[in-house]
Amino acid sequence: MHRSRALPGNPRSDAHGSIEEHEYVAGFLQRHPPFDEVGMDALERIAAQAAIVEYPPGTVILRAGEAPQLFVIVSGTVAIEGAPSEGGGDLALAPGDFFPVAALVAQRQVASNYVAKEPTCCLAFPAEEFVRLEREHPRFHVHCARKVAALLEQSLRVFQAQRGPGIEHLVEGPLAGVAGRAPVSCAPETPIRAVLETMARERIGSMVVVDEATRPIGIFTFRDMLDKVALAQPDLAQPIASVMSRELYVLPASAPVLDAVLLMAREGIRHVPLVEQGRLVGLVSESRLFTVTRGGIRETRLAIRQAKSISEVHHAIGEMRALVERLLRQGMSPDTITRLVTTFNDVVIQRLVALLDTAGDFPAEHACWIVLGSEGRGEQTLATDQDNGIVVDDAAAAADPGLRQRLVALAERVNRALDECGYPLCKGNVMASNPEWTAPLSEWQARFADWIDRGHPQSLLNAAIFFDFRAVHGKPAIVERLRTWLSAYALDHGRFLLQMTHNALENQPPLGLVRDFVLASGGAHPDTLDLKVNGVQPFVESARIYALSTGVEATNTVERLRAAAAARRIPEAEVEGWIEAFRFIQGLRLKLNLDQSAAGAALHNHLDPDTLNDLERRILKESFRQARKLQTRLARDFSAGAGGFGA
Repeated sequence: MHRSRALPGNPRSDAHGSIEEHEYVAGFLQRHPPFDEVGMDALERIAAQAAIVEYPPGTVILRAGEAPQLFVIVSGTVAIEGAPSEGGGDLALAPGDFFPVAALVAQRQVASNYVAKEPTCCLAFPAEEFVRLEREHPRFHVHCARKVAALLEQSLRVFQAQRGPGIEHLVEGPLAGVAGRAPVSCAPETPIRAVLETMARERIGSMVVVDEATRPIGIFTFRDMLDKVALAQPDLAQPIASVMSRELYVLPASAPVLDAVLLMAREGIRHVPLVEQGRLVGLVSESRLFTVTRGGIRETRLAIRQAKSISEVHHAIGEMRALVERLLRQGMSPDTITRLVTTFNDVVIQRLVALLDTAGDFPAEHACWIVLGSEGRGEQTLATDQDNGIVVDDAAAAADPGLRQRLVALAERVNRALDECGYPLCKGNVMASNPEWTAPLSEWQARFADWIDRGHPQSLLNAAIFFDFRAVHGKPAIVERLRTWLSAYALDHGRFLLQMTHNALENQPPLGLVRDFVLASGGAHPDTLDLKVNGVQPFVESARIYALSTGVEATNTVERLRAAAAARRIPEAEVEGWIEAFRFIQGLRLKLNLDQSAAGAALHNHLDPDTLNDLERRILKESFRQARKLQTRLARDFSAGAGGFGA
């Protein structure tokens, strides 16, 4: 055997191996994953390239900043300096482990020191052999991707633990776990009197109405009792179907608690039936959910919904930001926080429309207020401006020529009110007060089609904002028709997706060759990292392209990545690495915004990396590397002639 290069630490190495040593190396590797996936021919080839190297305790086997080569531990222990273990101290590798995985996968310099903690023996191989194994053996590649994702996930768990005990387990647990007693239901023909007697006897505040197959078709609540029975005084022999609420929101029993919390906050409802395969299996109430989650979510939602003026809405938004800070400090994940912020912002829009539409100009059955960009993706942080519009049903627009003008006038009042409440006006005028963005459905379709057909630079910029739309107030079915149409139209235009890919790849993660990061050299925030443009945007843009290329209709970045990856058979571990990195950067954005708010400073996304501790800095570097890996796959899948369009 021979060395591929002089190794650090002046170790003893057998430079000329015998056939027996080759067989020993190949046999050892065959007993340890992922080398057991590559076949004996490949093992015998790399065995001939190996050096058996011994290191005394304390030897630095690999130093940060060096070019990587592949090491496999035969005996002893190797510690990764700066990589924390969950039990405390540096992460340690044992016999059969190999390193440095992340550097080899990314083909970059080593990020940490690897130190022998006791007498240690390793097999050393040229990095080129690792690259060849990854290229030629898909299972080997998947194993390595999982290992990198696991290391990042472990670092994130340690980081989360350092921030103190969290409440994440409460809101991410399944709704079935908090549903309590078995649901009480009735048939639609049940007399009102019988339903009232059952509710009194069972001491329940609502009755779910089900069909013959126990599928929920309506609900009768205490509010219905007051409005439709106590006040209207109908004949109590009438069927409950005559007074039940038919607008019903249901969730799977397996859905996380957070989904019900956000649904109740957004829609102003107090009960959510739980279903399995469409059949009623449970019911959760607002009082029970907010007993579980605590934290002031219910109070904040009520403060917004019950506000009587713009100033009261503004005050409630201040309470919302204090709540967000408290939940973030308690350990709630960035993904959950951004969904919560987005939901509260939706409620703010709904309340302002209700306050300002004194003349009833917004036909909720024929139009829908939509949000775009980060709010459309459900990923809004505290530093954000407005991006919104209104989609109008074509028939309603044709029947009422003055409808558009009235909606624009209402939107001007709402946009100004949002500005007063801390959501700045969009500098590009992408707001519902712009007549371009309050338009019939067919006009939205024609504009989107023109962008896709022409593919001009401005069209690509527009797509990055407008294609992430989501319904907030009004009739969601109109927006669903627009989404379904866009998904089908974009899928048939590979040239436009290729242009979007080229545009996305121009925004590279800010990783340097000499220093850790490439910092801004000028502007209003010199020597900083833009966590929005250079941090989350590579993930957002890539996810959008993958979604459009596979017909995925989700707008949320995490949902897009998972759904598109399943359609394209991208290894799950690889995708989870991207998602964890995206979430970490989002968390840094939130923390930055909260620190700025506490200091009374203007909110922005520019981070001075010198303010990070060592662990945060390490995870941020790895997160940027994950963004680079995602872009590498995007370039490979959607390069000209790659045939990457369509699932």
